Amino acid sequence: MRLPVLISVLLLLPLARAMPGAGVPAPPKVPAGSTPEGDGVVLGDGPVVVDAYIDFQCPYCRAFEMSSGDAVRAMVADGLITLVVHPMDFLDQASTNHYSSRAASASGCASDAGRFMEYAQVLFANQPPEGGPGLTDEQLVALGIEVGLAEPSFPTASRHTPTCPGPTT
Repeated sequence: MRLPVLISVLLLLPLARAMPGAGVPAPPKVPAGSTPEGDGVVLGDGPVVVDAYIDFQCPYCRAFEMSSGDAVRAMVADGLITLVVHPMDFLDQASTNHYSSRAASASGCASDAGRFMEYAQVLFANQPPEGGPGLTDEQLVALGIEVGLAEPSFPTASRHTPTCPGPTT
């Protein structure tokens, strides 16, 4: 009986250390609308907090967006939930061009311009296959322009990396 408990504790310990608010200071540059820890983008102000950990190259994340995204956005708009989206890069190693990190960075730029939800939606609608190259920087910018993002909050196609000025903490 003690062995399963010990294994559970060992498995959960790294998760507890990585949880928001676990004593890790916010990064020096975070997107507008970030959590105090700087690890997620806060959308809405409803009484129930829903945390979503996503990778823009994850097919399961895309499947959730396609099946439930409209309902989640409606709950945010109706003030029923506060959605905290945590863009992750857990599939970076499965991509030949670090797509997950670049898409997450670009989504931060979209947050600075108040268009995080729209940009996340278009990223999932145009998701590249897992395990191959992701969209190019130029394609990430083009999708941003498609949802109404423009300078200075969102990079232009002339930039080499989808980074943005963003607020500092």
